[in-house]
Amino acid sequence: MTETDRSSKIRPRCEIIVQHVLPVIRAEMALRMKEEGISQAQIARILGVTPAAVNQYVKSKRGTAGQDTEMLEVIDDYLEEYKDDPGALSVHLCDVCNKIKSLLEKRENEPAIDAGCCS
Repeated sequence: MTETDRSSKIRPRCEIIVQHVLPVIRAEMALRMKEEGISQAQIARILGVTPAAVNQYVKSKRGTAGQDTEMLEVIDDYLEEYKDDPGALSVHLCDVCNKIKSLLEKRENEPAIDAGCCS
């Protein structure tokens, strides 16, 4: 399946996941590890990113999901399930990706609401 962005380019869902979902997962992981007292340098090694990227995650300059609460719930469930086994996070990333793809497909199949129905 593909999805179009604002510039009408056709983009595969995996590209959208990598650009929008993976950074949110990393940001949430970085925030949780920071709260547990892990240094940003250690977090960077664990996540496989630079310390500068961790700093941006912690300061909410990168990896914010906006107000998409359904997507945040899927990500939060995923992080909670594997919080004690960070190695399993990458193994099961495709699971969270598939859940989010299902969520996006479900939204595509919902009938559009008539904008004038409430006026």
